[in-house]
Amino acid sequence: MRGFTEPAWADTAAVSGLLAALVLLTFAGHTIITAAGAEISIWHAGPSDLGDRLRFAGWAVVCAAILVGLRRSAAVLAWTAAVAEVVLLVSRFGADPVMAIGSLWRVAPTLIAAAALTVPAPSRRAVAVLRVWRLLPVVAALVLIDGIFLLNKLGEPTLYVHAPSLNAQRGDGSFGLSASSELVVALYAAGVVVAVLTLVVTVATLAAPLRRRLAVLFVPVAALVVLADAALGDWAFSPQQLEHPLFRVPALFVALVGVPAAIFAAGVLLVRHR
Repeated sequence: MRGFTEPAWADTAAVSGLLAALVLLTFAGHTIITAAGAEISIWHAGPSDLGDRLRFAGWAVVCAAILVGLRRSAAVLAWTAAVAEVVLLVSRFGADPVMAIGSLWRVAPTLIAAAALTVPAPSRRAVAVLRVWRLLPVVAALVLIDGIFLLNKLGEPTLYVHAPSLNAQRGDGSFGLSASSELVVALYAAGVVVAVLTLVVTVATLAAPLRRRLAVLFVPVAALVVLADAALGDWAFSPQQLEHPLFRVPALFVALVGVPAAIFAAGVLLVRHR
């Protein structure tokens, strides 16, 4: 535990709290956009769930609080969101374990954001470490991602031309893109790729100790997402799902908890011995 008191870990906590909050805000906006029906307009986002709107508003407030230096307020709001997500996951598991496990991708970064914001740090340390010239491209890239999906939704045709290779599922939302031509779909996808590359390149410009510690925090989350997708597969659409066989697969739960935890522990050890 003594290693976690190093200044590099404090800076990592400050930066990861802001980055996680920004990413969760982007996903909340994406979920609202993709849940919208044909009546979507600039002024009416469509029939999204109240929970999605609360997530969007909550993470917007958390991000604003971090940026202006209200870390304690941001931490309280983040922990409120974390507790709510965990309660929702537990309550949902009995009726729909597939959907509950599929929502782990949202619970994990929420807990990271809450825990990171709890670590003592100067009020605007995240902005000081990232600097404005990094923060602006990060925010612009995340806005671009939601903007692309909003533009895609606004121009959604009556008859869809789907690109199966561009479709993926994460929890309750769909990352599918559709348009009247494959060229438009390709342009949308290229925009998303550019935004993601912008995020990666921007984070790569951080100091090496900070980069390594950010990887230690977020690689286990990526592993959890991959494991959940691989484990569930098409289970949600299988007749077996009616009997909830997931209750009788303890190895699944061991993997979902143990593998990310092992990756995190290994990452901490590697960082300490560099």
